[in-house]
Amino acid sequence: MSKLADIKAQITKELIQFILADTEPWRKPWITPPQIPINATTGKPYRGINLIHLLLKQLKLKTRDPRWITFLQAKEKGWKIRKGEKATPIVFYKLQEKEITLQLSEDLQNQIITLDLLITRYPQLEEIIKKYKESDIQIDLMEKNTVKITITHPVLVYHYVFHASQVEGMPPFKPQLFNFNPIPVYEKLLTRTPNSPKILIDYREDASYSPVTDTVYMPLKEQFETSLDFYATLLHELSHSTMHEKRLNRYNGNYEPLRKIENYAREELIAELSAFIVSLKVRIPFKPSDSYAYVKHWFFKSQLKFKDLYKIVKEAE
Repeated sequence: MSKLADIKAQITKELIQFILADTEPWRKPWITPPQIPINATTGKPYRGINLIHLLLKQLKLKTRDPRWITFLQAKEKGWKIRKGEKATPIVFYKLQEKEITLQLSEDLQNQIITLDLLITRYPQLEEIIKKYKESDIQIDLMEKNTVKITITHPVLVYHYVFHASQVEGMPPFKPQLFNFNPIPVYEKLLTRTPNSPKILIDYREDASYSPVTDTVYMPLKEQFETSLDFYATLLHELSHSTMHEKRLNRYNGNYEPLRKIENYAREELIAELSAFIVSLKVRIPFKPSDSYAYVKHWFFKSQLKFKDLYKIVKEAE
C-alpha cells in the first residue's frame, strides 16, 4: 500500500471512529403532532371507539385537520354541509333515569326501607334490579305509603358528524406551532443560490427532495423547534438537489438505484455532510451534534466500508 493510500485509510478510519462514538440518537427537529379528532365547536377531543374511528377516517381522507362537527353545530355557526356529503356515525353513553313508584303495604310504613326489603316484598323488582345492577339506584320516601326508586343508567346513543373538509365556511385549520425568527445570513444564502430547485413549504410530516419534479418539500417554518433547525434541514434537502442532471448529475438522470437502502443511505450521507461543509465554508450557524447523529443514523444503514466514506466526503464537498 502506498503512503497516500495509508493516509487516506487513516483519515477515513478516524472519521468512522468519530461517527461511531457515543452521540444522542438522531430525531426529527420538527413537530408533526398526532391530530386527535376534536369537536370543532367545543374543542374537546373524542374518546374511546370514536377516537379510533374518526382518526381512521382522517387517515383515509389524507388530512391533518382533526375537526368534526354535527349538522346542528354547523348550522348554529352559519356553516353549511356540502351537498352530497355523507356523515360519519359516532356513539356514546348518555345517562338516563328510570323511575319506579311503589305503594307500601301498611306493615312496611313504619319500617326502614331498604332495597333488599323491597325486593323481598315485591319480587318483580328483582329482574329490574338485575338488569341495572351496574347503575346508581336511589330510594326516596315520597309519602308515608309511597316510595320512589330512581335508577340512573347509561344508554348507548349515536350521532352523526361531518369532517371539516365536508363543511363550507369553516375557517382553515391552524395547528399549534413554534415562533419562527428568520436568520438573515441563511435568507441571504437561499436567495442568492443560482439554479436552485422549487421549494414548497406547507404543513407536512416530512422534508424531502424529488428529483423527478426537482422540488424540495419542507414542513412549515413554525413546525421546527428552532429557526436553525429549519435552515439546517432545508440546506440538507438542497444538498440532495445537487444530484439532479441540471447540477452535479450524480446518477446520470437515473434515480432508480436510490430505491435500494444502501444507495439511499449513501445519498443521505452525501447530503448531510454537504450541508455541514457548506455551513462551515460560508460561516453560518449549524448544529454539529444533530449532524453527527444524522450521519451516524444513516452510516449504520449504508453498510459502507472504510474506503467508501472517503468517496462520499469527496462527493459531498
